[in-house]
Amino acid sequence: YGIVLGNVWGISTGVLLMGFGLVDVPRSIWLRAGYAGRLQRAYKRVAGVSRSLHEAHAKLAAQVTAVATTSRVMPRRHELRWAMSTIENETPEFASVHRGSLDDAMDAAEDDVLDYDYDELNDLV
Repeated sequence: YGIVLGNVWGISTGVLLMGFGLVDVPRSIWLRAGYAGRLQRAYKRVAGVSRSLHEAHAKLAAQVTAVATTSRVMPRRHELRWAMSTIENETPEFASVHRGSLDDAMDAAEDDVLDYDYDELNDLV
C-alpha cells in the first residue's frame, strides 16, 4: 500500500501544482533558454530602442534649433542675454546634432512655433 499511496500523492500533487500554474515558472525558464527565441526578443528590443533613440535625436535637434533661433533674435543688450549665453554654452554644437546646415534647419523651423514676430501675429487676429 505504501507504493500506491506514494504514487497517488505524487500524481495528485503534480496535478494540483499544474492547476495553480506553479509549473509555469520552470516552463518560462525553459522557453527563455532557446537561442532563436532570445534572438527574436533581442531584435524586438533593438527595434524599440532604435525608435526611442531616433525620437530623442529629433527632439534634441528641435531644441538646438530653438536655442539658435532665440539667440539670433535676442538683442545683445537684452537684460536676459546673460541667461541666453549660459544656455548657448550648455547646448551642444549644431553640427554634432543636426545633419544639415543651420540655415536649412532655420528654414524648416519657420513653419514651427519658433516665430517670434509677435507684432505681425497680433495684426492677423
